[in-house]
Amino acid sequence: MDLLCRQKMIYSIFNLLLVVVILQVGTVTSEVSTERLATFIDLATSYLVRISHTIDQDPQYPGAFTYIAHIGKELQLDEFDEYPQKSYNLLRHNGAIYSLSLSYKRYPDDEIKAAMLRGIRYLKTNAMGPVPDLERGDGSILADMLAPWEDISSSPPPEDDEEDARAQRRRRAKLGGAGLSLIALCSTEHIAPGTTDLEYIRKIGNFIEELQKDDGSTVSRFDSSHGKDYKWSSLYYPGEAALGLVYLFELETNEGLKNRWLNIATKVLLYLEELRRFKPFDQIEPDHWALLATRRLLPYLDEQSAAYWLVYEHAMKVTRSMLWSISAEELMTHKGCFTRDRRTCPTATRLEGLIASLSFVKEYEMFVDYKTRRVVTPLREKMLEYIEMGVEFLLDAQQTEITNNMQGAIPVRWPMEKEADSAVRVDYVQHSMSAILAYEELIGKSAKPTSLLGSLTKIVLFVLAFLVLFLAILLVLPDRVKKSRRYNE
Repeated sequence: MDLLCRQKMIYSIFNLLLVVVILQVGTVTSEVSTERLATFIDLATSYLVRISHTIDQDPQYPGAFTYIAHIGKELQLDEFDEYPQKSYNLLRHNGAIYSLSLSYKRYPDDEIKAAMLRGIRYLKTNAMGPVPDLERGDGSILADMLAPWEDISSSPPPEDDEEDARAQRRRRAKLGGAGLSLIALCSTEHIAPGTTDLEYIRKIGNFIEELQKDDGSTVSRFDSSHGKDYKWSSLYYPGEAALGLVYLFELETNEGLKNRWLNIATKVLLYLEELRRFKPFDQIEPDHWALLATRRLLPYLDEQSAAYWLVYEHAMKVTRSMLWSISAEELMTHKGCFTRDRRTCPTATRLEGLIASLSFVKEYEMFVDYKTRRVVTPLREKMLEYIEMGVEFLLDAQQTEITNNMQGAIPVRWPMEKEADSAVRVDYVQHSMSAILAYEELIGKSAKPTSLLGSLTKIVLFVLAFLVLFLAILLVLPDRVKKSRRYNE
């Protein structure tokens, strides 16, 4: 075999091995076993179903979730007699329904569906209501709107709890609550069609539109007595509203209304982009709801449009701010806790956002360590590094023992160092479960989780590639030396 043939053969083998190595590196892999992820999801789902009140447990407010419990105390499952709206956060109620819908999508189960339907019934019976027409001031309502109300009256509810008596009490509706109501209602419609009439759901979309200004910004709260509250705002509510509107867009059957919902959602995210465009990373909120909304919205936008790229760039800035907030070394020191204080929920929400962002981040994106301005890493690689450490943190935090019927619960802090750390609020479990569900789907779509064998395979491929290169040098070098000698002679 002449020199040229040997070169071609060896270089072809080397290039083939190199391609295989690159493909191996490019896939999303995980050292976490699929069994461990599945166990986490099953236990968390079981906990949320368990704390969903049946009519036998809670005749007054069936469908409510046990809002807070403690790992060191027996989980209360009956005799619920407290009026929930004073301390009950409706956003977290809807969030629990949302995460249960994700679990049901993964593995349909009648108990999950029943808990969701109870939650929807509670929402529609105890929270959803008409919006007063305060401009007219005669007690009339805006017939085309519905809002999720929370009671903020200082006095206890009337004994008879009649509809008229309830309507006279001071109430407040939140933009985020409206967005999450859309998510809960639309998610349930996909699982149990006909649970809620589409016209009913549209009225919540109309309420969100009422809270949006011409520039895309939004009013966060609406008071039943005073109307729009311009004094206080939440920068997380817009992302929740945008995500809810995309859910409504997907459910909508009227083409004209579909475009309407999509335009309102796009305007919300475009306003957030403008608001955060020139802000330094340490002043940008870890807005995971905006990232979730972006993931769902982008496929419906024209990739050649300015709106697409502005929404995309906003998501990249929020993503980078989450990574910039803590170094990989610090994250490892704090066992995967993004906030350095052992709190589980902030880590869970950041994971939800990062995993959502990973689904649309472009391959060419890079991450610069803005503290040193020296280290440059592919953004996807940095995101995966952080995600894996955060996932380990949540998996370790889950209560796996049956003690006190708290199996599947997630405490406010882990490790638990004092009694206050053992508090379990419904959103701690909801966000953690949503994050692990998203992670399981991520590695399931990209590649099977790697075991030790998978890691060894990568090493072997690298070694083989360099051995082939070394062999090529050995085979080619003698001929080069001979030619050189002839030339010198």
